[in-house]
Amino acid sequence: MRFLLCEKEFFKNKISYMLMIALVCLAFIIPIPVESSDENRRAGILAENEGIFYDDLKENLGDGLFEYIVYDSEDDINNDLYKGHIDYAFILSDAYGDNVKDTKRSVMFLSTPYSLYKEACKEDFFNAWLITYSDRFIENETKDIFAVYDDDIIGELKKRKEEYQNSDLLFDVNIVYDTVPERTLRHRADGFRSLTGLVMFMSVFIFFGHFYSGSHKAVCDKMTLKNRTLYQCSYMLSVALPIGILCLILNLLRGATDIPILISHMILVIAYSIIWVLAAYKLIKKESTFIGLAPMLLIAQLIVCPIIVDLGEYIKVFEYIRYIFPSGLNL
Repeated sequence: MRFLLCEKEFFKNKISYMLMIALVCLAFIIPIPVESSDENRRAGILAENEGIFYDDLKENLGDGLFEYIVYDSEDDINNDLYKGHIDYAFILSDAYGDNVKDTKRSVMFLSTPYSLYKEACKEDFFNAWLITYSDRFIENETKDIFAVYDDDIIGELKKRKEEYQNSDLLFDVNIVYDTVPERTLRHRADGFRSLTGLVMFMSVFIFFGHFYSGSHKAVCDKMTLKNRTLYQCSYMLSVALPIGILCLILNLLRGATDIPILISHMILVIAYSIIWVLAAYKLIKKESTFIGLAPMLLIAQLIVCPIIVDLGEYIKVFEYIRYIFPSGLNL
């Protein structure tokens, strides 16, 4: 009965509806992340100046370990990188014409924090680039070096070059067999899912500010410690539950398939939020201080939790700091 009365009070508040409408809007604004698989070996390639070098490079890239997709615009590359269709991209500057001279910093390499084989992809591209560049160098520089342009000299130089490219002549290959772990998808944090944890926690925190004054405080003052705690928990649950149900529905509409995990995470967030707020209420005696803490909590969670950006991908310690806050559990 106490819970139903608290629930009724929650739905009488106009802020509750504004909060839910905002959540629905954000569910359709925040993009859905695409999982990056360790099998994803697709890279994009684009040249600002197409010519003989670029044509030869594309041909040589076909022999590499990665699948290279040719693009016509940088915007298309960036979009596919963001969506996870490719994990890497190479953009050749206008230095690459038919006669290549200055190659320093001439290739832009793009990747994401979730790309698993950055160095391997760069080496694969560099191998094809070096083969292409050496062919161009032999053809363009032979006259300057030997003071004569001779097809026999060029042919002999290319023959030697191909011999040096044959790694079988260099490596003595031995295979050591070991247990290979099953390949898995690399998890990419969903900003909206973390946001729902933030909204549930902050709603509980802000609405609980009513217990410092007014009718809620008057009721609590007449109760025993046990009944007061149960009343406060009922009130916070009445705030968190409808928001949690809405968040669950919105996550399902966004394509979430891990429903048991999603529900368990939300239960943990609600329980952790109630414990967190009760602890803060015990420590903070003034209503102004309690409410003033809200914007600082909001900013702190936006920074450490993977809502706008996942800092844990860059600074490992943030993967653990985020669990100070309830929203850090809902990943």
